[in-house]
Amino acid sequence: MLNTFLEVAFETDDLMVYEIVCDQIQVEQTADWEETASLLMSQPFCHHPYAYERAFEHAKRAAELDTNRIDLKEYLLFFNAIPDKLMTDAEANELATLILKLRPTSKVAKMHLL
Repeated sequence: MLNTFLEVAFETDDLMVYEIVCDQIQVEQTADWEETASLLMSQPFCHHPYAYERAFEHAKRAAELDTNRIDLKEYLLFFNAIPDKLMTDAEANELATLILKLRPTSKVAKMHLL
């Protein structure tokens, strides 16, 4: 599902893809739909105004909806690494430390703390 939305978004650059996902979130708010919306805004639609801010909000909501998914926590660290730096260094360090407690082998968290 995710790959299909990303593929269509990259091919068409049509924000309607994102709107469809947002409509689906209104029907069924799940971590998967929030993650899909976030990835759409942080990848194919990143050149649109406030795309990273929207992506960050969706990513945070996805992590809240499924607290067991370490990959969603790792993805949040991306928002500290981009030039817009939507997550502070202190927040990112705290999150990376938490990730390592939950998954000591996390390369993403380890790279962040270097």
